[in-house]
Amino acid sequence: MGKTVVIDGKTVRPEDVLKPRLRGHRIAIMGDTYDSSELLRLMQVLHTANQITSITLDTLVHEATLDDSLYEDALSKGHSVPRVVMKLACQLNVRQLVLTHFSHRYDRIDSPDENTIKSEIGEQVNHSKKSKNDKKNKPSLQIILDQAKSTDFSGDIILADDQLLVKIPPVTQ
Repeated sequence: MGKTVVIDGKTVRPEDVLKPRLRGHRIAIMGDTYDSSELLRLMQVLHTANQITSITLDTLVHEATLDDSLYEDALSKGHSVPRVVMKLACQLNVRQLVLTHFSHRYDRIDSPDENTIKSEIGEQVNHSKKSKNDKKNKPSLQIILDQAKSTDFSGDIILADDQLLVKIPPVTQ
C-alpha cells in the first residue's frame, strides 16, 4: 500500500512512514430475512480479493423471530429460526451474536430483579405492570436462547431488547 516517492532528493518508502494496517470492527445487521447466505458469500469474496484478512465478524445482529419447531412458518413469512442463524454465525466465525426481532408470541426472559423489589421485611413484591393479554401462558424467549446455545457456536449470544446497549468486543486479528 502506498508508493515510493522522492522529495527534495530523498526517497521515502511507504513502510518508512505508514503504520501497519489495522483491522476495524466488522459488524453486520441482518433483519427480516430467512436466508442471509449472501453475507457469507460477500465475506468470502472480500477475503479472496485480500480486502479482509479473515472471514470473521466481531458482531452479527440477526433476527430469530420464531423457534426451530416453527421453521416452515418462519420461512413462509421471510423470517429466521435459531438453527439457521447459528449455522451462519459458525460459518462467519462470529464472536458476538445479538438475536433480535422476536415474535410477540414469546414472553421476555426477565432477570430476577427486573420486576421485583424487596420490601422492608425481605419479601419480594411484584411491581410489573401486565395487561390481561400478557397473562396468557406464552412460551418464553428462553426456548430461542436454549436452541441457539445447543449448537457448536462458541461466541457470546445476546437476546436483544428495547434500549439494549451492546458492547462491541475489542478487535482481534
